[in-house]
Amino acid sequence: MSVESITTNDLRKMGDKEGLILQGCGGEIKEWIDGINTMLTDAGILLNGTKFEKVYTFQNDNLTNILYPFDDVELDIGKLAMWRLATHPQFYGTWLSDYVPNYLGGFVTEKQKPDCELIGQDGNIFNLMGIASKTLRENGMKEEATEMCNRIRASGSYDSALCIIGEYVNITGPDTEIDVSDLNFFDELEYDSWDLFLKYCDAMGIEVSDRDEPDWYTAKTIQDKVLDVIMESGIKLNFDRDLEESESPSLG
Repeated sequence: MSVESITTNDLRKMGDKEGLILQGCGGEIKEWIDGINTMLTDAGILLNGTKFEKVYTFQNDNLTNILYPFDDVELDIGKLAMWRLATHPQFYGTWLSDYVPNYLGGFVTEKQKPDCELIGQDGNIFNLMGIASKTLRENGMKEEATEMCNRIRASGSYDSALCIIGEYVNITGPDTEIDVSDLNFFDELEYDSWDLFLKYCDAMGIEVSDRDEPDWYTAKTIQDKVLDVIMESGIKLNFDRDLEESESPSLG
């Protein structure tokens, strides 16, 4: 059984879903889930042993409401419609497709995340938040900008805040390509890669028999992975030749 708390903004993004909303659900949510599952099963509405395993709760007009989505259940919709009408004075049940237009102003179309150049910027989280917020507002997403900022301020860590920013914008790097064709220090950095590898092995209690002579294949693999991650993050690097054909030492 899963209970997820959502906002009314989340509800407005569910235009492709349908479900039953019960309003004014005080007390334990689990009791509501078990009770409705039992009632609808006994009434022949929930079919073939299916039941509501995941529900959503949300607050509106100082009421706690529950959304029972129809995604993973088999229903006799005709019987459910009659049951909803008969129990309306008790549960104030309504369809998701009716509730959102009548109480929340209608469904909204999920907007595409805009690109936001954050890589290479001052990493202070409030600076990044300001840049991302400005990008959202420039793309007509003022509510999303406010929501993002509120979530970032309430987050408990720098990493969590970065993840939240990534939910709203596509984090990109500079469009300009960085020319590294004249840099000849990659071979030297393979020594640093080997030292880093040894530190990780030591931390995890892994014994490396020959520590003095680097395993060049391992060192170069680590270096190549670092460069791959840099480029996958959106930073464009221009090499004068493919790294695989570099003059780095190899085991062969």
